[in-house]
Amino acid sequence: MISIVSWGLDIVTLNGKVYKDVKISNITKIGIEVTNKKGVAFIRFDNLELSLVKKYKPIEKQSPASKTDIKVEKKSKKEVKKKEDSVEKILKTL
Repeated sequence: MISIVSWGLDIVTLNGKVYKDVKISNITKIGIEVTNKKGVAFIRFDNLELSLVKKYKPIEKQSPASKTDIKVEKKSKKEVKKKEDSVEKILKTL
């Protein structure tokens, strides 16, 4: 979660709900939490205009493949190659 303070925003959601004079008090992976005189609300990113999504949605970093993942992939490729070679030998004997 990321905390941020933005005062005095008017937000209109894609379904037409209007939030006046809000403060963005929290940002999560799926949306923003806003507060104003009327209370607290949570607005999902899929219900916000693209400009607000781009401005506030956190960018998720993709983790690089671990060494274990790479070893498993190499082992799998070797196993496939062995099976292909075995099939070729069998076919040659026919």
